[in-house]
Amino acid sequence: MCANTLVIPMMTSLLGAASAASAADDWTQWRGPNRDGISAVAMPAALPKALVRKWEVPLGAGHSSPVVAGGVAYVMSRGAGETEQVTAHDLASGKTLWKHSYSAPFQMNQYATKAGKGPFSTPLLDAGKLYTVGSSSIVTALDARTGKVLWSKRPFEATTQGNNHCGAAASPLLAGGVLILHLGDERKARLLGFDPANGSIKWERDYDAPGYASPVMAEFAGVKQVITLTSKRVIAAAPATGELLWSEPFPDEWMENIVTPVLAGPRIVFAGVRRGAFAVEPQLAGGKWTTKLAWDNPEATMYMSTPVADGDTLIGFSSKKKGHLLALDSRTGKQIWSAGDGRAGDNAALVRAGRRLLALTDDGQLSVYQERRLEARYTVAQSATWAHPVPVDGGVLVKSFTGLALWAWR
Repeated sequence: MCANTLVIPMMTSLLGAASAASAADDWTQWRGPNRDGISAVAMPAALPKALVRKWEVPLGAGHSSPVVAGGVAYVMSRGAGETEQVTAHDLASGKTLWKHSYSAPFQMNQYATKAGKGPFSTPLLDAGKLYTVGSSSIVTALDARTGKVLWSKRPFEATTQGNNHCGAAASPLLAGGVLILHLGDERKARLLGFDPANGSIKWERDYDAPGYASPVMAEFAGVKQVITLTSKRVIAAAPATGELLWSEPFPDEWMENIVTPVLAGPRIVFAGVRRGAFAVEPQLAGGKWTTKLAWDNPEATMYMSTPVADGDTLIGFSSKKKGHLLALDSRTGKQIWSAGDGRAGDNAALVRAGRRLLALTDDGQLSVYQERRLEARYTVAQSATWAHPVPVDGGVLVKSFTGLALWAWR
């Protein structure tokens, strides 16, 4: 595996990051700092009729969302030829600060060519290190300031056959000092706990082939646990050892378990394109875990889009009617409202900022809602947009299949 890193002289905004950027700008992992799709960035009281594109840099395809910290944006994309690349950009100007590329040939399954070759996983930024996962299960730790490779591992060969059509898609999670990833396919797969310092494997467990959803951290009955989806079920594991705490069946005929679990009080909500949405309450009694089905709404189907919580309301993007927003009561699963008559798109990446909801559909349209009311809609890309929009001070970052752009509210 060949790799190279191009370092461009650092700009003042990177060296003086702590004072130059607001902490509210930090969006350090999949679905933001708390992995819940909620941003602390303030939006303007009144939205403009049009956004101003401050800058745009050309980049390759991919579903990977950008992450931001200290006035720098980091993003993964498909590079030239059979490569993947990681780039760092000054948030104020878009200038490329460094680029790391590596050989990553990947043959997409014939049933999933529309999705492209990825990468699909969003990087994780922690303590000056950037952790990335490529479509073919290449896991890399980079120095966030320089792009220097600290370590790189490939526990499994590329997952291009069988039912894992798109390869590795889960975004890395740091839990209790362990970097956790579920990699492989139905031929060979492991839930893995890496040492983030050097990439050595601290533990590994065989829990089915992975789904495409990303793991989350939760705490039930005072016990911290990592919850994720395999190709067949929901599992909860101890972060220190990977030991299975509990599981819940979640079969899907195409093994398309994609939607990230969402915490909702004592419940955790799951959703699928065929099963619909449902919530379970993990319970511990006499040293044994059980799961209670809190509610089940088979009509609330969701394909790739993960919902966001707003108090006791769960706002998601249904796959029915060719795509539309809907809201559920997270305590009962009952539908509260739906927006529009559908046909919004194949996917919507959802982010909540204050009382507003940002919905970036895959056709480059960024819609802003308050409650169920459409407040504004902007065209922010001319190519496919599957990554989450990232709110930053004064604007929003958008990764498309052809580039990364910063759009300003004014």
